[in-house]
Amino acid sequence: MGSNKVVLLEAVATGSEAFAAGARPGDKVVAMSDPVRDAVMWTLSANDASLRFIKDALRLRVSDDITFVLEAIDGAEEAVAAQREIDMQRALADLQRRGSEEVDNEEGAGIETGAQSPPPWGGLPTVSQRRNEKRQKRLDEVEKRNDTQFFSALIIGVLATPVIILAVAYTNGWLRIAIM
Repeated sequence: MGSNKVVLLEAVATGSEAFAAGARPGDKVVAMSDPVRDAVMWTLSANDASLRFIKDALRLRVSDDITFVLEAIDGAEEAVAAQREIDMQRALADLQRRGSEEVDNEEGAGIETGAQSPPPWGGLPTVSQRRNEKRQKRLDEVEKRNDTQFFSALIIGVLATPVIILAVAYTNGWLRIAIM
């Protein structure tokens, strides 16, 4: 399983130092500088080539600079773009599926489908946008609820008990009402 692992750059910001140095999407990370010892390079083999390994190394860094050695792979940029498109389509389909499952699980018949519309810039909704949509659905449900019976029963329960106690006390002679 670990014999063919590599770390590829998925995106490089245009105008960044990495872009100016020649880094492009699809480049393979071959080596990186040691995060603690200056002038020591780590070669990434198939066993330790993982994003988690690189993230852990970046967390350990002492200096502000980490050097990466990249290797250009022919056609990798197109492959990364194609994989990104496939991942986005799968994620959108998953969001739509989960949204429709939520509607199927709810008991309200008048609830619209849960398929979320993508944001205007064409990407997938962010986590906070999905959370806000879910909250708004919940608030809409709560607004439709009629709590009159609950609060009526609560008020009657709170008021009825002392009134019954006073009535029983008055009828048994334990309580006299003195009018002056």
